[in-house]
Amino acid sequence: MTIGVEGETVAGAEVVLVVTDEAGAPVEAVVVEVNDVIVGSTDVDGKLTLTLPTGEEKAEIDVKLGEAEGELEIEL
Repeated sequence: MTIGVEGETVAGAEVVLVVTDEAGAPVEAVVVEVNDVIVGSTDVDGKLTLTLPTGEEKAEIDVKLGEAEGELEIEL
């Protein structure tokens, strides 16, 4: 799975993650973790709005649905 980010990627900013499959189609019900904490799951459009952590140098974003996984690291 691929993770896209809409919005400014700075500490404390609200961003929208967009999770897609290999064909570019949105993936629903993907569990999203930021720095090893589950923050929610994607909607029918493959999106989840979240706030990037503060007091951290980076945000490690992991997504998982069954055997499918993806990860993204954002420098804050």
